[in-house]
Amino acid sequence: MTISPPPDPTVALFGLADLTLLAAEIFSAPHRARVAASVPAADVASLVAAAGVGPDDPLTRTLPTLLAEIRATDAERWQGEHTRLFDGPVACPINETAYVRRDKGVIIADLCGFYRAFGFEPEEETGEKPDHLVTELEFLAMVLAMLGQSRINGTPETTEVTRAAIRSFLDEHLGDWIASFCERIRQASDLPVHQGGLELLRGLWTLLAAEFDLTSFDTLNATPGEEAIVDDGTPYECDLAEPDDEAAYVPLTGPRGSSLPSAQP
Repeated sequence: MTISPPPDPTVALFGLADLTLLAAEIFSAPHRARVAASVPAADVASLVAAAGVGPDDPLTRTLPTLLAEIRATDAERWQGEHTRLFDGPVACPINETAYVRRDKGVIIADLCGFYRAFGFEPEEETGEKPDHLVTELEFLAMVLAMLGQSRINGTPETTEVTRAAIRSFLDEHLGDWIASFCERIRQASDLPVHQGGLELLRGLWTLLAAEFDLTSFDTLNATPGEEAIVDDGTPYECDLAEPDDEAAYVPLTGPRGSSLPSAQP
């Protein structure tokens, strides 16, 4: 019997970031997911090992199967299902505010506080709102990589603040609706890619929960989402800082009133 050494905690953060980006691609436009699925099998094995996924973990079996399904799924059928689920009069809302029963403006403002604090800008060409699953996952991937880099740089204060921000973001945003979204898509779509995608989200949350001391996936609020509020297009936007406006960035701390640790008195 060969006993593998435990993964390096810093390397595991970068592995988690890559898995998070992969999850974002699955629920983006199908052509983006196909690009992600071109990863060689050997690289997939290295990725799950780096992220701390054990050989007996369900995610170890799910991920290669999911990538194979991505490559095999008919493009027209996938695009049609993507449109039915997530575009127009949607069958499966893919925005946080469709599931969380709080004031939409407050949720969006808090998300934008996180994004501004870390200089994150969603890709404009995707048309995704600040509370879109893909936007939240892409932000999470970025700050996980930042946390890994701060450990490499040996900056304890930055590491502590970044880690606290990630935990707050997961606890107060993604963890507030990811289980409900997974339950809704389980009911709404029989496309293997989507079923595999929700298993990836479940496995990803399990890894994140272990790393950041969060509640398990099975104890999250997994409501069926029958009364989910479909986004009506109300224009709550981030007003994100322009890339050249360095004064607008607040590195690793957030504005007063957000869930981020604040440097303001």
